[in-house]
Amino acid sequence: MDDAKTRTRRQILEVAAGILERDGAQAVSTRSVAAAAGIRAASLYQFFGDKDGLLAALAIHAFDIYLAGKHTLTHTDDPVDDMRRGWDIHVDFGLRHPAFYLLMYGTDRPDRRPPAADEAHDLLLTFLD
Repeated sequence: MDDAKTRTRRQILEVAAGILERDGAQAVSTRSVAAAAGIRAASLYQFFGDKDGLLAALAIHAFDIYLAGKHTLTHTDDPVDDMRRGWDIHVDFGLRHPAFYLLMYGTDRPDRRPPAADEAHDLLLTFLD
């Protein structure tokens, strides 16, 4: 993807993330995001396909933010403290970003799990080794 397309895609995700966090997932529609981003709905469809594709991309975006915080953790000689600090980051993320958290973990459809969820799970397992 060229730089202009990458910037446009990122802009769309940032606009959609703002709508999601401000108004919840029900407010995220292709029409509302396209209007807020100043693009045509057809452009949004080219990047994400449909609303489900946009929400999946938002979940991945949320996991990227979440995992950035998790990657700052360093292992110590106290695995219980390591888990506690990891859990604190997890809870803090959920409190600061409740709409993202619900999008990331609130699904009852496992087939919709974003690939970054597996990375989060694998990261947790490294603290248990």
